[in-house]
Amino acid sequence: LPEAWERRSVQSMCAFLNRGISPTYDDEANYFVLNQKCVRNRMLSMAPARRQSKAFSEEKTLRRLDVLINSTGTGTLGRVAQCWFEPSNTTFDSHLTVARPNESVDPYWFGYALLELQPVLEGIGDGATNQKELSRARIGEVRIVTPPAAMQANFSDFVRDATKQIQLLSDQNQYL
Repeated sequence: LPEAWERRSVQSMCAFLNRGISPTYDDEANYFVLNQKCVRNRMLSMAPARRQSKAFSEEKTLRRLDVLINSTGTGTLGRVAQCWFEPSNTTFDSHLTVARPNESVDPYWFGYALLELQPVLEGIGDGATNQKELSRARIGEVRIVTPPAAMQANFSDFVRDATKQIQLLSDQNQYL
């Protein structure tokens, strides 16, 4: 490894690493719940999200720059997306794991690092062929080659505007 770089576990870079709730679906409710259909093509979409009425904790409230990982089922297991918008009244269901970066890593760098690890995450599920599970422990054990904070910040400065543009164009496509 280059000097000052290190191998770190995903868990060591997370303030929160956990699955979501078992929602109570209600088309009239004020809360939204994300599901596996919301995580496709390395993007997060609110279009397939459903309304639900079950109360949820502050830590299970989706935040901007949280990373979502599909954690059950063949074909969707290991898909990754980062929340690049300001969510409102939104949580995530128990088929998704959220990895929320802590202050030791740049959140844009962390999100892109996990996006690049999607093939690894797709392959480390446990269980029978059609019922694979990707536990938070397995996700947390994955090690990432991590650059120094200054390099992470430089990366973030480089991708921030492009990421905003990606989200803007995605929103416009959805609107169309």
